[in-house]
Amino acid sequence: MAGLLRKLRSTVPAIPDNDDDENFNITDYSIARNVKKGVCYRCLKGNRFTEKEVCIVCGAKHCYNCVLRAMGSMPEGRKCVTCIGFRINEKRRGTLGMCSRLLKRLLNDLEVKRVMKAEVLCEVNQVPPALVFVNDEPLSIEGLVQLQNCKHPPKNLRPGRYWYDKVSGFWGKEGQKPSQIISPELKVGGNINRKASNGNTNVLINSREITKEELWMLKVAGVTCEGQPHFWVSANGEYQEEGQNPLVGRSKIWDKTRTKMVCAVLSLPVPPAGAVRGSQNRRQHSHQS
Repeated sequence: MAGLLRKLRSTVPAIPDNDDDENFNITDYSIARNVKKGVCYRCLKGNRFTEKEVCIVCGAKHCYNCVLRAMGSMPEGRKCVTCIGFRINEKRRGTLGMCSRLLKRLLNDLEVKRVMKAEVLCEVNQVPPALVFVNDEPLSIEGLVQLQNCKHPPKNLRPGRYWYDKVSGFWGKEGQKPSQIISPELKVGGNINRKASNGNTNVLINSREITKEELWMLKVAGVTCEGQPHFWVSANGEYQEEGQNPLVGRSKIWDKTRTKMVCAVLSLPVPPAGAVRGSQNRRQHSHQS
């Protein structure tokens, strides 16, 4: 590989206080090169319009004629031969398992499926559990497996700090409003912190102080939020104020269409399809037993 100097450096940095996906990576691989921008990293031919395959570790770009020479049989997915065994660049995690047009033209369907499966399931390509914090506690390997294989797992899970409401399934980045509703009652992380989402409303849901956007959503849903109430909210949207008896027949938070519309406007999550029904079935089963 004349004219190219590859410098591979694998580091595990400390989790920053203010996590930023753009800057926080478990690996920092870089390629120093003095060639024209846009050419193939192996044959040094082509231009920026030439279709290329990108290594998910170092970012090297290879043209159609050089992919198999540079990446070999791809036992861990789209990696240069010299990058096999190294962790992926976290910025490219979102591309795992997403086959390119170049690869579809280069390989047959069975080979494409094999490479994509290896890329997604390969052990070295998985998120390191020790760098995923949930409610201020790092995940164990078992916790990561449970989180990724539940019925409604977190989307685009990357190293960083998250909070998780185990009762309702609310999930979000530490210091931010909820971004998703995942499967509840998972045995991951510690107890949720009151200021997990950096709320300042004096209104609590399952011991977490909610954000202004969530408060507006509750009001649209018809929930009385006067004073400093503490609500217990279940995964199917049932709610009751702490110390009060549950009201039979009361509508749930997400029963009203306008509530879901407000959630869409405020970028708040709603329960995934089938989650509410599944929660209701579990409750009926528990009552019968």
